[in-house]
Amino acid sequence: MQVPAENVAWDMHLSSEHGSEMEKHLLWVATRKEYVDSLLEEWPENTLNPTQITPDFWALYEFVLGIHKEIFENPCIMVSLEGDRANLTLATQKSIYLTRSVALDRPHTAGTDTSDSSLARERILSLEIERTLSYVADRFPRGSIRNMLLCGFENWDLSLIQTIADRNDLAVQTIGLNDATTLFTINPDVSLLPEHFPILCMAYCRLERHLNGPNLLGEEEEAAGWQHLVPDAALPSKKFMTMAGGLVGFTVLLWIAGTLWYGHARAVRLEEGKELIKIAEKLRREEAGLREMSRTDVNYAELFVYLSSTLPNEIIVKSINLDIKTGVDMVLVGGNYRLTQEIVEKLNSGNFLRDVVEDRAVNEKEGFTVYLKGKLKFGA
Repeated sequence: MQVPAENVAWDMHLSSEHGSEMEKHLLWVATRKEYVDSLLEEWPENTLNPTQITPDFWALYEFVLGIHKEIFENPCIMVSLEGDRANLTLATQKSIYLTRSVALDRPHTAGTDTSDSSLARERILSLEIERTLSYVADRFPRGSIRNMLLCGFENWDLSLIQTIADRNDLAVQTIGLNDATTLFTINPDVSLLPEHFPILCMAYCRLERHLNGPNLLGEEEEAAGWQHLVPDAALPSKKFMTMAGGLVGFTVLLWIAGTLWYGHARAVRLEEGKELIKIAEKLRREEAGLREMSRTDVNYAELFVYLSSTLPNEIIVKSINLDIKTGVDMVLVGGNYRLTQEIVEKLNSGNFLRDVVEDRAVNEKEGFTVYLKGKLKFGA
């Protein structure tokens, strides 16, 4: 949240397995815009121009949903390699809850054994896996996360990671290059490396599952700042706009179906159609919920801009969860008790949040940590 809004590249994402329930889990994917710009600057000239930049973890997640979605039947921590970094993603079939990118090659301190760099990387990754599990312990207590999925670790010694998994009662599963190559017809003269695994996953999602994924590149427009985008930011992508239009149409269909079934059941089969009446009542309840959701107009992009400008510089947002139904959960690191009270007052007096209260405040490894709860103001 310490990055100016105009320097953030972002998009929204819904899991392909989000289901037909009224409640949806929307993932906000973001990175520093300078990373995207530097990538485009290195792109070779006189070649095809890139139109989409999508994170590796999305392709791996949807690839697994396409071939082994039972792995995400319970909450799962997915670990994947990306150069000298690793992505740690906590996900279910319906949503990605959290993704962290951590460096595996770090400066050595005095007295540290540097004779085996691969062992050092394994130790760092094992530490970061346990740290990630501690970050999400409030939402996913011990025992609720059942699986650990390792993506692209063909050349690694997994003994340290297996120890971490055993300590946390996690079943370790691996997936790699061979799982992807069996889905394509590949020229035998082509040599593929483990590093090509995410690319094959991306190709499978685009060609076989017809999924586009989040796009951090955005659409080419006239030069404009973030303020120019704010009026349209409530519908941040074409995919999201299509979903909203379909939701309204689905609401109308439910209303018509519910009315017809309800009248027919009461007039014609009052005694014999008790089951139909129950179905009609259920449709009416779903209709009411969908109508309420269709009236909800929360400008998420403007909300993030508001938080960035409201929170003091010394405050770091450790995590934030926005849910139209259950409200807002936010974890802040830094400051003190007095500053926390000032932040709560500011958030409650703004146009986006209400009923914000301090759930608890504790001293953790990162420093003074505050857990806040609140609700969204509709129409913001």
